Amino acid sequence: MSAQIKPIFRALACQSCPIREHTLCSATDAGTMERLRSGTRVVTPGVDLFPQGADCTNIYIMLSGWACLYELLEDGRRQILQFLLPGDVLGFGRDRGVATFGAQAITTVAACVVPRDRFMEAALKRPQLALELSALTAAQEAMAYEHLTSVGRRTARERVAYLLLELFCRARSRIPSDSLDQITLPLTQSHIADASGLTPVHTNRMLRNLREAGIIELNQRTLRVRNPDLLAAAAGFEREVALPYLPRRRWTLGNAGTGGADRNGMVTA
Repeated sequence: MSAQIKPIFRALACQSCPIREHTLCSATDAGTMERLRSGTRVVTPGVDLFPQGADCTNIYIMLSGWACLYELLEDGRRQILQFLLPGDVLGFGRDRGVATFGAQAITTVAACVVPRDRFMEAALKRPQLALELSALTAAQEAMAYEHLTSVGRRTARERVAYLLLELFCRARSRIPSDSLDQITLPLTQSHIADASGLTPVHTNRMLRNLREAGIIELNQRTLRVRNPDLLAAAAGFEREVALPYLPRRRWTLGNAGTGGADRNGMVTA
């Protein structure tokens, strides 16, 4: 595995990073992030960014590609906990703890590496960093609750529809595209099954059901949503639940307790 992980290197200046304004880095200046990070790590598909049980010594900021958080059981069964897209932050665990899950690349992934100790020291001097990490963590927590609800209470069709809708919303808000109704979806049916708590055969049936209903198209790693309203209905979608997956406002020490819409018309909490 280590042979497939390229060395950490400084490949991209923070100031020119395309996702800088959409993640943790936006809470401070580019110079500070340059000093905090130890470099960029690139991993190939199927390789762990960090394995289950690893020491929580680094924070990773996704720069490009798709990855997933997963937990393996003793008999090899896998539960995918979350899919990771550019801008997502992972690896921040409890002090001197170990990761109860692993992170694996689905496509080639580039991630900025920030040593945890450096970040903690900087956050003491720059509270905005801590606020931004808290906001990102809260959004991930909200997604985790929705995934738990899917596995525990939603029907098979609802689980698959909700997952596709979540990924569509997140990808459209993070990854530039010329098309309003489609995204690149580099997932296999096994990925969807492991995230939904279904067998691959059952997952295949639900995807076929959504295709035959004229709701989606899945071709060559591309998801096209033909009828967003029907997909939302199939998922039991609510606007309030979707907010964690959509662009949100930046929390600052001066705007806590306010709400409404920003200058681009985006609803804010």
